Amino acid sequence: MFLCFLARIAAASFLWRLQPEEDIANSRKMLLIILVDFMLLSNLKYLFLRFEKYTYNIQL
Repeated sequence: MFLCFLARIAAASFLWRLQPEEDIANSRKMLLIILVDFMLLSNLKYLFLRFEKYTYNIQL
């Protein structure tokens, strides 16, 4: 998951270099969206691991 995050950051920075100056604000917005996306995914992973800790095995 972290490697995917780094790849997305690298792609965003590469695209940022290719764009003209008026599109830099859009690149910053895209980078912010990627960071928020990663924070949400890490929070979901934490909640899932916490939920998994308190579940019980039910054998039929």
